[in-house]
Order: sequence, then structure tokens, then C-alpha cells
Amino acid sequence: MVTTSSRSQTRQTSKATDYLSRANVAWSFVLWIVLQVNQALQAAVQVLLLPVKAVSPATAILFRNHLLRFGWTPAFLSLRYSSRIRIVVTGDSVPEGELLGFMANHQSYADSFVISYFLRCIGRANGGMLWIIWKSFILFPLGWASKMSEHVFVGYGKEKDLQATAEGCQGLLKRGFHSVVFFPEGAVKRPSTQLKAQEYALAQGLPHYQHVLCPKTGAFALITHALRLQGCKEYVDITIGFPDASFTGRIFNNLPLDIWGIMARAPEPQDVHLHLQRIPLSELGETEAEQTRWLFQHFATKDKLLHEFRQTGRFAGVSEVFVPRTRAMLLDAAAWLSLLASLYTFLSLFWTPLWRLHSSVLLL
Repeated sequence: MVTTSSRSQTRQTSKATDYLSRANVAWSFVLWIVLQVNQALQAAVQVLLLPVKAVSPATAILFRNHLLRFGWTPAFLSLRYSSRIRIVVTGDSVPEGELLGFMANHQSYADSFVISYFLRCIGRANGGMLWIIWKSFILFPLGWASKMSEHVFVGYGKEKDLQATAEGCQGLLKRGFHSVVFFPEGAVKRPSTQLKAQEYALAQGLPHYQHVLCPKTGAFALITHALRLQGCKEYVDITIGFPDASFTGRIFNNLPLDIWGIMARAPEPQDVHLHLQRIPLSELGETEAEQTRWLFQHFATKDKLLHEFRQTGRFAGVSEVFVPRTRAMLLDAAAWLSLLASLYTFLSLFWTPLWRLHSSVLLL
């Protein structure tokens, strides 16, 4: 029998949960706006560096990589202290100081944040990653900053996408990039995209996947070819497993954890699981047909891996927990704020007088 006291306690708990949910939605929205403004500032600074790029490309690359490192620090601080994300890693380690290709399954728009966060933990998120990005992001400041950083945008049709990918992956080391990061599925796994991928796989006689989408082989073959020509020896494959019952997932009703969820404030740490596998490019085959067969087989293995993850909540093997170093992030944040303050001072002292002089000349 339910007592009056227990009913009252249940109502109070429900009200507290509703308030917490509304407060977290507001907090996530504010934090998202702050991060977008930060990305817009980053894009603006890179526009100001265009004359430097024309005079000294090497200097411009150095500035760009530091800008990306500093400019992404607020997002990493949010993941570290607001949503309290921890990266639980199993499998292989990431080699240091090599040109690498990173590929991952695409379950959520938060995937790129999680991957960048992990690479920051191991010291590879220093502005030298080339991302293959969907065109819709160009509508947001994140896309502006990415465009100024020479990342590759796709979604304009198969032929244009393949051409942009091939051109974007040329001369990576010369352009200051040590990694290429992409999602072979080409889309976030949602019920609509999964249905479309399964219909395509059925029509083409391809494998049927439950937890991943059917990968797109054309871009994969192009990226593999470009990496081989530039001396790359390995891919690092990342299988991302999001918790089904995360705190922010319950608030936003997003399974898996989505981009709004990683902006929310969580009362307890949230573990995102990554399984890493180093894959020598020599194992993929030489022809596009061989690489296509390998990719379909590999995604069948990833699908099985994710099926086991859904049952157990973790990937098999010895795990290691990663979080970024607070001191390094605070130093980067201080450097970013100092740069913005210096830029504001410069514009205040020189831009306004120059604009007035320009206006006066036009009035003569």
C-alpha cells in the first residue's frame, strides 16, 4: 500500500527531476552559444592570418595549428567539467609521430567531439587533424572555422565529394596535417539512415548490419590511396560505444549520447567507450575491389563488437581511462584569451582610425 508520505516524496522527486532537466536544457543552450561564438572568433582570426599565409605558408600553418588547439580548449573543458566525460579505451595504442588515418563508426553528432577529446588526451589534438565533414556544418561557426582550417566538406554529390576528398588528402605533411579522420558510413546512424542503408545493401547483395551503416567504399579507397602515397603505414580504427543510460541521455531522450547531451551538466562521470584497432594498410589489398571486400568484412566485425557492447556495456579486454590534463588545458585557455585580448586591443587602436581615414577619403 502506498502511503501519503511516499506519494509526496515521489512528487517532490519528480519536480526536482523536471527542474533539473529544464535547468540543464538552458545550461546546454547557453554553453552551445558560447562555444559557437568561440568558433566564430577562431574563424575571424584565421581570416586575419590570410596575408601571413600568402607571405609565409609555414608560419601560417604554425599559427593555424595553435589556433585550433587553443580554440577547441573551451569545448574540452566543457566535456571535462560539465558533462564529465571519461574515455574508456580498450584494444591497441595509438602510435606517436606518424602520419595516420583514423576511421570510426558514426552513431552520434557527438562522435567528432569525443574523438577530438580522446586525441587531446594523448597529445594528438594539436591542430594537425584533417577532418572529412558534412556540408551542413558550414552553416555554423564550427563549419566556418573548419573551412578556414582547410578541412574537406562533402555532401555535394558523389563525383564532387570524391574529387574534394582526393584533393583535400594531397600533400598532408606539407600542409601541416599528421592525421586524416573520417567516418566510412558517411552519415550518422539514425532509423531513417539505417533503413536507407539496409535497403541499399539488400538491393546490392551486401552484408546486413544491425549496429552500423553500410560503409561507402569510394571515399575509403581514395583516402587509402592518398595515405599510401605519402608514406602512411596504418589506420587506427575506432569503435565508439555510448552508454544507454547516461544522465544527459535520460534528460534529452537521446540514445546514444548526442551533441546536446555532451553540453549538459552531469552529477556523475559519464564513460564513453572506445575500442582501438591498428590496421596495417598492407592488409587491405592493392585494388579497389580488394579494399571494398575488406571494408565490408571489417564493418561486420565492428557490428558484432557493438552487439556485444550493447549486451555488456563495455568492450572486452583491458581498459584504460583517459581524461585531459587540467593544467595543460588551462594554459591553452589562458593563451587563447590572451590572443583574443591582444586582437581586440589591436583593432581598437588601429582599425577604427584606419576606417575613419578610409571613409574620409571616400567623402572627398
